[in-house]
Amino acid sequence: MIITKITKKNAESFIPLLPEFVTDSQGYLCIGAVDDEGRAAAALCARVDFQIIYLMSLYVVPGQRRKGYGTELINTLVSLTRDSDYIAITVYFPPNPAAAGFFTHSGFEVIEGMRIYSIPFGEFFKGPMVKKYIMNCDPSKVKYISELNESEKSGLSRQLIQVDIPARGFYDPEWSTAIFSGEKPESILLMNVMDNYINLVALILDEKKPRNVLKHLKSLADKVQSDEKCAKGKSLRFDETFLKPLVRLTGRERYIKEAGRRMQGVRPL
Repeated sequence: MIITKITKKNAESFIPLLPEFVTDSQGYLCIGAVDDEGRAAAALCARVDFQIIYLMSLYVVPGQRRKGYGTELINTLVSLTRDSDYIAITVYFPPNPAAAGFFTHSGFEVIEGMRIYSIPFGEFFKGPMVKKYIMNCDPSKVKYISELNESEKSGLSRQLIQVDIPARGFYDPEWSTAIFSGEKPESILLMNVMDNYINLVALILDEKKPRNVLKHLKSLADKVQSDEKCAKGKSLRFDETFLKPLVRLTGRERYIKEAGRRMQGVRPL
């Protein structure tokens, strides 16, 4: 096992193991692990911010798991940042016993974070406000992040860094959307698709254009409804910051259920 800092010179091998939009010039610290045959086996990405290191992603290639790669990458991150002015490393992750066990073993104090709620998409679309305002709006200016050009990706990345979005979780570019004014995003909806639900990761709005949220949700509705299995079988999940707005929007409070909590791990430096 060889641990190396990921730079422009060796990034190509590790790109498939890292989140989108990560470059070494945007305040990220990326570390990779190479197996005995010289192949990329694991990668860690952290967002370096004022006094805090946000662990954004830690990915180990299937077949290389349970061999100590994740632990070694965490230890290397600690070694690289311990003598600086940073006070802690923090990570957010879904309530998963295996993940909680790993981070506890790696020296993190694991605590319960925000409450998570869910509503079946079938019930979400029945809401009277959804029918009236969302299903009839025009989403033509909404762009999926997976389809952005390079300048738009750069503008999006800068916007996400400014509001610390990388610390809040992962998002799926094929389900996440943005509305641009030139090359600058004026609103962003980040979604993460899982087996049984779609997680609302973050919503960033221009206060002067609050109705953009309707366009994002219409685009999401179109995508969900185009997949019959998805529309019937998946739920929308969101944290407690979105609870009151979605209760008002859907009018389906009795169908909104608590689905757990988002966990947080903190390791002092």
